[in-house]
Amino acid sequence: ACAGTLVVPRLVGRPALDALALAPALALTLYAAWVNHAAFRSGDQDARDLSAVLAHAEPGQRLYGLVYTPGDDVMVGAVHLHDAAYYMVERGGLTGFTFVHVPTIPLRLRTLGEGPYPGRRGEWEHDRFRFPIYGDFYDYFLTRGGGASLPARLGAPIGALELLHSEGSWALYRNTRPRRTLVQSFGETLHEATARIARDGTHEACEPWNGRGLVCPGGEWMTVGPSEQAFSGRRAFCVWAHPPGPGAALELLYENVPNQGDHLTGFAGVADSGQREGGPDVTLRAFVDGTEVGVVEAGARPGAHTFDFALPPSEHPRRVRFRISAPSDGARHFCFGAQLFASDGPDGR
Repeated sequence: ACAGTLVVPRLVGRPALDALALAPALALTLYAAWVNHAAFRSGDQDARDLSAVLAHAEPGQRLYGLVYTPGDDVMVGAVHLHDAAYYMVERGGLTGFTFVHVPTIPLRLRTLGEGPYPGRRGEWEHDRFRFPIYGDFYDYFLTRGGGASLPARLGAPIGALELLHSEGSWALYRNTRPRRTLVQSFGETLHEATARIARDGTHEACEPWNGRGLVCPGGEWMTVGPSEQAFSGRRAFCVWAHPPGPGAALELLYENVPNQGDHLTGFAGVADSGQREGGPDVTLRAFVDGTEVGVVEAGARPGAHTFDFALPPSEHPRRVRFRISAPSDGARHFCFGAQLFASDGPDGR
């Protein structure tokens, strides 16, 4: 608008022409100021609402954010998508995904394995979060736009989530299930494991961790590594563990596992990419210090199947072994997740 003073002929006096030329610019400036004032005021109110809600969460716990409405009435874009990270910044503890998880960020969490989450797309696609798989990891759930149906949307049992406080678009739920402290996540510590193929009483070692997985004989699909697979249409982070052919088994071994913990829990299933209803099951057997503690069979029925194996007490570091086998070559896109939990926690909480 100001440039118009250089090209518009001087039909009237110069001051009048300047006023006419600058009027649109002045109007635009005033409008922009009003819009920004409204946006900042809305942002301030939203920040106060978030602070009021987070004040009801104890410091140093595990919190997961479910931001169903990442934008607001005046701000364009997913401006609130990562607001759950304010809990970790201001009150300690852990959240699900944060930018600290991105390899290009020169920071690392000492307790990364204590907060597994359903992959980096989980923050955008909330149906990936299933309470039976991830619920035991988190003490609180912070939601924006989740509504009163949040527990049902997550697949939480009746009474498992208690609404602590809501303010504006934010709400905080507490996990009321018995406190269980994570001792070890076997997916997050896969780089510490070794793998081998067991056949006819002999063992053929797989290659050590190469940054992406443990390469076993038999083809690229035999690499044991972190993966993200769909089970009945819902994606989940898991350990890809493709069993070998009949008569052989894939074994995954973890040494010096902490002796705290009384339950081995997790999920297992054949991914949708290889699932054939009525097809053969893949068998996962779990051993602790040479003793079998549980078996789960999955594959003939679609979806991921949860397990919870009780463990005897131990005074020494444990040796945990997972043995995966299948009776035939079909339907073997097997993936699982497993964690060691302590009911009361190593610190007595």
